[in-house]
Amino acid sequence: MARTNTFEQIRDETTLGKKTRLPLLSKLKETLGRRVVSLFSSAHPMGMILDDDADMITELLSVESEPKGISLIISSPGGLAIGAERIVHACREASNGDFEAIVPGQAKSAATIVCLGASKIHMTATAELGPIDPQINIGRGKEDGGSWVPAHVVIKSYTELMHAAETSQGRIEPFMLQLERYDAREIADIKREIELSKKIAQGLLSTGMMKGKSDN
Repeated sequence: MARTNTFEQIRDETTLGKKTRLPLLSKLKETLGRRVVSLFSSAHPMGMILDDDADMITELLSVESEPKGISLIISSPGGLAIGAERIVHACREASNGDFEAIVPGQAKSAATIVCLGASKIHMTATAELGPIDPQINIGRGKEDGGSWVPAHVVIKSYTELMHAAETSQGRIEPFMLQLERYDAREIADIKREIELSKKIAQGLLSTGMMKGKSDN
């Protein structure tokens, strides 16, 4: 029995289970004198920031009616820019604008957008923010749910294939076969997502940490 309990304790600590996580969050809340919320979507390869996360954060923050400063601990490889924007608005609304982000490891793409919407960003020595680049689900019809890849990778590969086909001095069939895997409508939609991400990040900065600064 003791061996089982020891194994469960180790598993809980290595996965930041509830028994380990809650006391740490409570201690951090006491130390900072602020509400502390954690958003981790890095535990699974398919873990991405989605609209559902914004709904969850909004509901969680509505428990306390009195506005207080909020520190959001975030770790994520990215996701949807719209979801990130909604998370920022939820945190700003619940904290009267006193919203800070804490990055213990990585906050990329949409998670970077969340951080840019904060009034202050705290990072460990090894933490990193990533480029603002939406994640696109490739192969959504597959049983495993497909895979998430950076939007710029899709656009870059498509653009390079198109250029190679247009400038080829020989047979273009190999390029055309590869281009058949792309849908022009999806490419247009991905480009729109990239521009939307940039616009959202710029909007959050202009109403937060870089208020009063020019677009450049």
